[in-house]
Amino acid sequence: MWADPVDMLINGWSPVMSTEDPTTGQFRKISRRNLFIRHLPDGPAPTSKDQILMDGRTWQIAGDPSDWNHGPYNHRPGWVVTIQYIAG
Repeated sequence: MWADPVDMLINGWSPVMSTEDPTTGQFRKISRRNLFIRHLPDGPAPTSKDQILMDGRTWQIAGDPSDWNHGPYNHRPGWVVTIQYIAG
C-alpha cells in the first residue's frame, strides 16, 4: 500500500539507459535513469521505497538516494536517485 502522492521539484534527469535480460526465460527490458531532486525546506526526502510517475510510467527508485545536502555554507541542493522501469 502506498501513501498519498506528493509533488517534488525535479532539477533534471539523465537520458534513459536500457538493458535486456534473457536469463529469466523471457526478455525483460530494464530502463534506468537518474533524477536530480531539489531540496525543499518543508518537502519530503525521497526513499528507496518511493515510486515516481514520469513519462506516463510508474518508475521505482532503485537503491538508496544520494544525499547532497551536507556541504559547506548550508547549501542544500537535494538528492540524486536512480529510477528503473521493468517491462516484460
